[in-house]
Amino acid sequence: MSIDLPADVQLIVDWAISSGRCADEADVVRQALHLFEQFERRRADLKSQIENGIHSGPSLPAEMVFGELERFAHDLAAGSAGKP
Repeated sequence: MSIDLPADVQLIVDWAISSGRCADEADVVRQALHLFEQFERRRADLKSQIENGIHSGPSLPAEMVFGELERFAHDLAAGSAGKP
């Protein structure tokens, strides 16, 4: 396979090889594709989590949630978190 890269991308490839990060151009491509695959899997996982959240039932107002968190943080700082 042969591809033409823009000059700025070619500089990154050259740096990866000259710095010893990658053995050759094929190694740069393999690592880039591996990172792309990880990114896409994570994106799909997040999308699934968002969909699950949307369909999980009614939500709470943000003000209520943050108010609870602020009270908990205050109690934690005061040493009384989790005490009746």
